[in-house]
Amino acid sequence: MKDILTESTKKSSGFTLIETIIAAAVFSFVLVGVLGMTSAHVRSNHHTNHHTRAVQLAEDGMEWLRRLDYNTELAAADGLEDDFFTLAMYPDYRREFRVNWGAELTTMRVDVTWRTQGRNAPPITLTSIRTFP
Repeated sequence: MKDILTESTKKSSGFTLIETIIAAAVFSFVLVGVLGMTSAHVRSNHHTNHHTRAVQLAEDGMEWLRRLDYNTELAAADGLEDDFFTLAMYPDYRREFRVNWGAELTTMRVDVTWRTQGRNAPPITLTSIRTFP
């Protein structure tokens, strides 16, 4: 009787080598998937951060254009650019101002682009129309 109990406990103790290899493979596949999702999330968060800053710079530029005197200062703003290194707090961004004069309306446009991974991202563009005073 003693031999039967000892033999049954020997068979059920521990994991086999095959079970350990399969468990490690499943764990590694899960880990690779989680790391891939984390990497994609970090890239998306980085892009969203750049996009938010670009929108803020475009809104700031548009407010600056709206505050300018219509007859004297607004004409001087056409074609101005804040290049990548002139925006002190945002060295990766470029802001460009465009003012198109019409017969009764003036169109003001602010374009903001940024550099990421060595290339320019698509611009964020805000446009506003201003009438003669």
